[in-house]
Amino acid sequence: QRLTKHEDLRSAIGALSWLEFEQMVGEHFKKMGFSVSETSAGADGGIDLILYRHNKRYLVQCKQWKANKVGVQVVREVYGIISAHAAEGGFVITSGEFTKSAKAFVEGTNLMLVDGKQLHAWFGMGQ
Repeated sequence: QRLTKHEDLRSAIGALSWLEFEQMVGEHFKKMGFSVSETSAGADGGIDLILYRHNKRYLVQCKQWKANKVGVQVVREVYGIISAHAAEGGFVITSGEFTKSAKAFVEGTNLMLVDGKQLHAWFGMGQ
């Protein structure tokens, strides 16, 4: 059975270490014109990348989860960190999916969710 491009990419992303996943995401943001700083190495525990563009700061948490859905609790925590650090906004990025409650929570906030399908658009189609 042939894998679709999405399944192929998901498998490739799933094979990355958490650090390689963060670096891949950071490279994408650099291509989008951001300056990128990595936070101190360590699997999870908060913010993984700090982005800068036009004197504004954005915080990123990467969740390289293969099949799990990222829930509202993770999203709330990142939103709280963004607020506490007076960042312009932020991103939660997963190789999996987000729950409906996580998606509902970010409506009207300065926090963006990027799931596996969006990662496919970023990396799977030469962008």
